[in-house]
Amino acid sequence: MAGSAANVFLVDSGNFSAYERGKKYRYYGGFYDYTPLTLEVPNGTRWYLVVDSYNDDITVDFEEFD
Repeated sequence: MAGSAANVFLVDSGNFSAYERGKKYRYYGGFYDYTPLTLEVPNGTRWYLVVDSYNDDITVDFEEFD
């Protein structure tokens, strides 16, 4: 949905698990109210992209690079 805002961030598996359980977690990213958005993925492990739009319905398009 154009104009929607969301928390958009990257977390590793341990922090993703903490996020799901409502615990404290560390992340790369933050709150954004514009698009397009580019996040640089840190090296070294598998990362999870989280787009938390609260209760708003939004559409997310992404492109994966190797």
